Amino acid sequence: MSWSPGPRRTDILRVPLRLITPRRNIASVLKVAWVIVLWIGEVGVFWRAAAKCQFPVHLDGVPSHKVVLIGDPQITDPYSYHRRGVLQWVTEFYSDLYMRRNWRNLMKRRKRNRVDTVIFMGDLMDGGREWEDDAYVSIADVSDLVIQSGCQRYLEEAKRFKNLFVAPREDVKFIYMAGNHDLGFGNGVTVARQDRFAAEFNLPNQIFDMGNHSVVLLDTVSITSQDANVRAAVETLLNQVQDTQLPRILLTHVPLWRDDATDCGPLRQASDTITQGNGYQYQNLMDASMSTRLLTTVKPDLVFSGDNHDYCEIVHSYQANGERQATEITVPTFSMAQGLLRPGVILLTLQNPLDTNAPSLASSTYSRSTCFFPDQVNIFINYAYIALITIIIIILTLLRRHKTQNVYRMLKRNNNAFRLPLHLLPRRDPQNSVAERTLNLHHNDSDDEQASDDSDDGFSARRSRFDARATSGIFVAFRKEYWALLLRDVSEVAAVAVPFYVFLLVWNRFR
Repeated sequence: MSWSPGPRRTDILRVPLRLITPRRNIASVLKVAWVIVLWIGEVGVFWRAAAKCQFPVHLDGVPSHKVVLIGDPQITDPYSYHRRGVLQWVTEFYSDLYMRRNWRNLMKRRKRNRVDTVIFMGDLMDGGREWEDDAYVSIADVSDLVIQSGCQRYLEEAKRFKNLFVAPREDVKFIYMAGNHDLGFGNGVTVARQDRFAAEFNLPNQIFDMGNHSVVLLDTVSITSQDANVRAAVETLLNQVQDTQLPRILLTHVPLWRDDATDCGPLRQASDTITQGNGYQYQNLMDASMSTRLLTTVKPDLVFSGDNHDYCEIVHSYQANGERQATEITVPTFSMAQGLLRPGVILLTLQNPLDTNAPSLASSTYSRSTCFFPDQVNIFINYAYIALITIIIIILTLLRRHKTQNVYRMLKRNNNAFRLPLHLLPRRDPQNSVAERTLNLHHNDSDDEQASDDSDDGFSARRSRFDARATSGIFVAFRKEYWALLLRDVSEVAAVAVPFYVFLLVWNRFR
């Protein structure tokens, strides 16, 4: 068999560049990675959080009444941050979307979490107290909306709130507590706002039974008003409270008074506790005297409050036919826009069999669990990190392509100077492997003799000049072509990631 020479160097240099730098493969990997990341960030983490939310059961075989307590939804409106235009719309969209999908994920697990009652702990709307019932008011200073009826805007916001929290079944009972953002606080409360809240939601003062427990719902934002007409309803209800054999639960929007050093427990996310303070239309705690009055009049075993937006659990001691204690739990906010990184909800299971001589709450007639939802801000930050990593990967890929391309150009000009790596050579018959490794051989003897006459010093000098020109070529090409190529590759990945993200937003909004 006759020997055949290896391929000429110029033939080897025609190897397609895409076989060396698989740009398309890297772009495909980035596209798939973004689809996975977005699905996890917009769907997966929320499903997982809802899956962890389970009603506790402490008495097997005993009928239970399951209650969801939602603290301070406080839907964002023009009074929240005084933003305008697109920025205001984006803020409302994402805060509503966060509550909507957490609520629906929680309710969709109805086989395990069959809800009987949902209690909202007040502050349903952020600017509810600001939408006046006067004929026409101008709100152009806080939004892009035209002059319109304050009452009409209140009704629109109330409808928006109810669309966020749709009952999973017709027999689920919704109970709404009035908060300072709904009515105001103290002397800021008006009878018109109370009537409007009662007409659109329910009476802010009630006594009712729930799961063989007596529940007292109090409008504690109105009880300190100096206007007798504003205080009339809550004072009337307090006078109607009677002793009962059932365990009693007190619902108040404003937490009861406690010492400043009182610890809120390990589930609180803020480093500080709840201390007394006040400002425009709010007060952090009920006064000490009013708190004592409420405890001794209602005689609760369990107290739920809102307003603070963060979890807090303490124990009150008070005198009512002897020494008694009541555990107060402040329900965390349900909204991502109220300063809490991980909003939450409390799941309460009431089990009080009436044939056991009405045991107290200390005898386990209730159990509860606290469920926290994903940190939406952290999800956005993770998106930013992954976007940065994506750009870095694309930049490194472009640098590699530029370097390889310039090396090829230099080799074309210096056919006799260097050898290509073996992995760049096309596959040939194994019998010709010796020829493939000898890139300096040419078809004629004169070329062979010329190549063998090159000294080591001459080779090194030419190699140095080649490296310098190749490196220089890299940066010249980098300056001229980098931004266009970077924009092209980023756009190629974004063309998949952005539409998929929009699809997930729309799906979460309307499903």
